[in-house]
Amino acid sequence: MSVLDLVERIARDELAELLGDVTQPPAEEPVLVRGTEEQLAAQLAAEHHGECWDTFAAGAVSEAFTGRALDLYHASTPWLRDDNDAAEGAAELLRQIGDGYAMLSYPVDTSPLPLPLKVFAEVVMRALGIDAWAAALGHPLELDVAEADYQLEHHQDPDTDDRDPDADLAGAVDTATRRFELLEVLCDSPTGRTALQSDGFRRFAVEQLVAGHAWAFWVRLGPRRDRKVSHRLT
Repeated sequence: MSVLDLVERIARDELAELLGDVTQPPAEEPVLVRGTEEQLAAQLAAEHHGECWDTFAAGAVSEAFTGRALDLYHASTPWLRDDNDAAEGAAELLRQIGDGYAMLSYPVDTSPLPLPLKVFAEVVMRALGIDAWAAALGHPLELDVAEADYQLEHHQDPDTDDRDPDADLAGAVDTATRRFELLEVLCDSPTGRTALQSDGFRRFAVEQLVAGHAWAFWVRLGPRRDRKVSHRLT
């Protein structure tokens, strides 16, 4: 049985004992270095006005997208716990774009992939005031304001809410949290890190990202608490 098979069946402490070479991380979380809000706004504008939306619309898979995804994760992560809704929202959007590239970095069976949509991103920009925030920092975002406002109003209409009342969101969050905890154990182990570099894990990671986005699609526009749920799913 492979390490990846065990990840689905084992508890955190059991996995650590089985690996036998897990190094405990520092008690305090490392300080994440980030740039200025102006740099964050500039990066979001560059992505929004760049090739990402055409790339996602085309849906072509390429291993070359792996590095692009990692760069966006690195840039966005330090901002995901910010008290500024607009800055955190901008980081969320960069992370969503990174997720899109990650989903296109390895072939999986799911079709179509739940790739980020430009129209949805623009709705988020309007809903969280990201467009005004970016413009004030000197990096205006070219939005279809009328369409974004219409979609935002349409989404908030209870008669058109796509949420499934029977969906087990709590169960999905618990599963995602458990898998993340096991992933942390693998990252703290030389043996685990070897497994994480395998093609099998790359496929597994993309499949889980796709599944998380299928859940997160209908929580990302909710209140701040729901947006935190989206982070845990993806």
